[in-house]
Amino acid sequence: MYVTIATYNNPVEAHISRGLMESEGIPARLESEHHVWANWQMSQALGGVRVLVPAPMVNQAREVLSRRDNGEFEAVLFEQDIAAAPKCGVCGGESFTHARSWMAIFTGLAVWLSTGTVFPIPKERRCKTCGAIEVMKE
Repeated sequence: MYVTIATYNNPVEAHISRGLMESEGIPARLESEHHVWANWQMSQALGGVRVLVPAPMVNQAREVLSRRDNGEFEAVLFEQDIAAAPKCGVCGGESFTHARSWMAIFTGLAVWLSTGTVFPIPKERRCKTCGAIEVMKE
């Protein structure tokens, strides 16, 4: 049996809370999400989007929400080191531009003209300091 632990007028906020529950090992699901997406004006009448967890885990889920509301998870984000900027393998520079081959530009232009889609995502980057071209990792 599942129990409602929180309600939201915005389905995105409900998904964030559901994801938080799942990241803490608590299975969670949403109810009325699709009704609210289809007709958001009815959100209040439907009681919003409900986040539900199994009955035995209600106290644990409320503790997670309490920790979130107290800013504990946000504080951890600020304590973590932000990933270092990519560096050029040749000179160590940190400033890049995207490099595209002429074939990629021609193909992108042909596709764009025939279908109206956009250019492909570049697979290489060029160091602004030394001009070295590196293949980007996905």
